Amino acid sequence: MNLLPSIDHELRIHEHSQLFLLYIPTEMMCGYKETFPNITEILSWSSDSEIVAFNAHNIEDDGRVGRLVSEFFPAGKVTGQFGPKLIEKILLSALDQLLPLPDESWTGSQFPSAIKVVRSVILEHLYERRPPSLEVLARKVGLNNRVLQTVFKQYCSTTMLDFYQNARMEAIYRALYDRNRSLQEIADSFNYEDYSTFSAAIKRKWGRSPRELRNYLFSSPIKSKSYTANNHLPS
Repeated sequence: MNLLPSIDHELRIHEHSQLFLLYIPTEMMCGYKETFPNITEILSWSSDSEIVAFNAHNIEDDGRVGRLVSEFFPAGKVTGQFGPKLIEKILLSALDQLLPLPDESWTGSQFPSAIKVVRSVILEHLYERRPPSLEVLARKVGLNNRVLQTVFKQYCSTTMLDFYQNARMEAIYRALYDRNRSLQEIADSFNYEDYSTFSAAIKRKWGRSPRELRNYLFSSPIKSKSYTANNHLPS
């Protein structure tokens, strides 16, 4: 997998290949800070040698990206256009593997793998009005509700509900960069019951209406720093 800087999100796949290119608007990398807190380490890089070292980092897909790609790319043939929602899901799955939370303090514990599963499940539901219930998540990873709540907070420094809400808001923030989508279309894609509820949620988070926030984003200077990563999909 190659994550490449660009002006617009774009996914390119070569037929009968295990490789694909995912282009990411570099100015939008700041829109992942709450979802992936350690992305700030990448954003702070300045020397060419550090960027080269990052480019050479190899990532093994755990299957999530491959499954999403296969939805539109079965048997090596493209079956349709990649919509923004699918590209966003692929991007989140890739970054979740590229930027895992540190787990040195949990060596020998079952918790790191459980928390990673819970995070990935929550990220798959950002377009839903509500995240999966605590009971569903706890059952999925074989922990009781209280233990899961405790270790998630210790491991991620936030609650599961706050993680979902912040990641969802950042996904909306990134969606506002797409001028081809109306604000109503974005609200509908995130399953808000009506536009006023969507607008109120945006204003609570950023202190601006959706239109004001979009105008602000396009008035801000575009960052030019590049970030890439290499990966192979499983055969």
